[in-house]
Amino acid sequence: MEKGSPAKYDRDLKLEALVPVVRGELPVLVFADRSREIRNAVEFCDKQKLRMILAGGEEAYKVKDLLRSKGIPSSSGRC
Repeated sequence: MEKGSPAKYDRDLKLEALVPVVRGELPVLVFADRSREIRNAVEFCDKQKLRMILAGGEEAYKVKDLLRSKGIPSSSGRC
């Protein structure tokens, strides 16, 4: 095989499973309860251009305006 050929590398199925997330085809499910954790997750997903769904979200009511402005759904429906 030619040097640098894709055939030289082992496939990493775990990383391959993230391809639809990175492409924006699937959202990432983020488990966060505290408002600070939620804000950090929103900021991270925003910077990485990832679609996010909030799971948990015990204090989501404290950041509901942020979640609404970013169009982030909550799996708990608490906000």
